[in-house]
Amino acid sequence: MAKYRNPWHKPHNDAYGPAFYQTDAKPIAHAGHLLYQRIPGPVGRCCWDVVKDGVCIAQRAGRDGAMRAAETMAARAEAA
Repeated sequence: MAKYRNPWHKPHNDAYGPAFYQTDAKPIAHAGHLLYQRIPGPVGRCCWDVVKDGVCIAQRAGRDGAMRAAETMAARAEAA
């Protein structure tokens, strides 16, 4: 089981989710990030998390969007 931090968590507001996400999903390694389909389902009803160093840095509704987010983050880190 994977466990990673939710940076948007607010202790007194459940709308921002738990402090840590947990999933049994098998990750896809892409552009230096791990992609987890934490909530399975069709595009628009699922959730892919983009994780770097144990922290969720982006959430997308489809695998392709998660891959693009990972590529964008990797390019930004390389340019810095």
